Amino acid sequence: MPDDRYPKEQVTRRFDSDEHRPSHSSSQDETDLRNYLEEIIEGLNYCHTQGIIHRDIKPANLLLRTPSKQDVVITDFGISSILESVPLDQMSGFTKTFGLRTQEYSAPELFGQGAISPKTDYYSLGITLMHLLEGRLPFDDIGNDEKLMRSHLEGKIAYPKKASPPFAQLFRGLIQVDPNNRWGYYQVRSWLRNEPVLDDKARIWREDVYQGKASSYPRYPKARNPKELAAYLAEFDAEGDLFKGYIRHWVFNFNPELADRIEEIEENYTNNRRLGVLKLKYLLDPSAPLLTARRDIHTVEELMGLLKSEDEETQRALHTALVGQSLECWLENQPLSDGTLFRTRIAKVHDIRRRLSTKPELSLFAIRYFLDPQAPLELCSEASLTSPHRLGT
Repeated sequence: MPDDRYPKEQVTRRFDSDEHRPSHSSSQDETDLRNYLEEIIEGLNYCHTQGIIHRDIKPANLLLRTPSKQDVVITDFGISSILESVPLDQMSGFTKTFGLRTQEYSAPELFGQGAISPKTDYYSLGITLMHLLEGRLPFDDIGNDEKLMRSHLEGKIAYPKKASPPFAQLFRGLIQVDPNNRWGYYQVRSWLRNEPVLDDKARIWREDVYQGKASSYPRYPKARNPKELAAYLAEFDAEGDLFKGYIRHWVFNFNPELADRIEEIEENYTNNRRLGVLKLKYLLDPSAPLLTARRDIHTVEELMGLLKSEDEETQRALHTALVGQSLECWLENQPLSDGTLFRTRIAKVHDIRRRLSTKPELSLFAIRYFLDPQAPLELCSEASLTSPHRLGT
C-alpha cells in the first residue's frame, strides 16, 4: 500500500528472491510467515474496503521495505478489479479489469467459475504462503495449463507436508474451491489470534461443510445441482460452457464419475456441439423425458407402447427423434431390466439409425424389437411368432 515512511527506492526486497526462500529445515519459517501474514491481510482488507480486488497476489508482488525484512508492501495493481459500490459482504461483480493474471496462484472463480470477490485474493494468498513455506509451488505439472486449471477447479492442491497443524488448518481454510467456505479477513485474523474460527454465518468453521453440497452453478445460479442444470440448459450458453470445461469442473464437486462422462462428450462432440448438449441434458438428468412433437415420453415402457401405435403423426415424431439422435441420447441413460443402462447396448441403435434412417416404418420396427427381443411377432390377428424356429410352422 502507498506509504511515505520510507523512500520508494528502498522497496527492493521481494519475497520470491533466493534470500527470502524458506529452507524447509527451519521452524522459524512459519514464525516469519505468521508475522508477515498480519501485515498482508491488513493491506488486503484496506484494498477490499476501497472496492479493489488485487487478482494477482503472489510472492513477486509482495515486497519488504527494510533490510531487516519488515514492513510488507502489496504491489502491482495492473490487473486489479474495481468493484461496484456495494457493501463489502456483497461484493461479487466487477466493472473493470486489466491484463493477465498468474494462473499458478489463481482462484477457481478466475477460470470462469463465477464472479470474483475479496475471497479471490485470499485463495491466491494461500497458494503464496505454500510457495513461501516450501520454496516451490504445490503442483506437479506447472507447464500444463489444462492440468493446472483442473488442480484449482477440482481442489487438487498438495498441501505442504512439513506444515504444522495450525498452518495446515490455515491452508485448508484458504484453499477452498467454494468461496462460501473459504477463509477471508476475519477468519485469518481469528487464526492469528488463536481464537475459534467462525464462518461467514458466525458458525464454527468446518472444512467439510460444503463437500458434496457444491454451490449453485456460478454462470446460472438458479441451478443448484446437476439435475436442475439440465432443466436450464436452454437459458444460457450451455454449448460454450460445456466445451470450455466449465460444466464438467462444477459437476466434479457433486460426482467425479459424472464429470468424467462429461469430459467424454467434450472430446467426442466438438464437431456436433448441439448433439453434445443434448447428450449432456440426459446425462445430468436421466429422468428428463424424451421430447417429441407429439408428446413427452418418460419411460421405456411408454416408448414401447407408442412404437406399436398405428397413428401416423406419432410414427413421424418417433422417426424424427431417431434420425435427430435424441432417441438414442435419451435411451443411453435409461435402465435395462438387469439394472444396467442402455448405453451398454446403444451401438445397436446407432446401427439401426445408420442403416434404416430413410425407411421410417422399418427403422421403428427394428427399434421396437431391439427394446423387447422377446415380444412376439404378430403376423395377423390369428397368428404370431414367439421365436424364429416357429416360422416353419
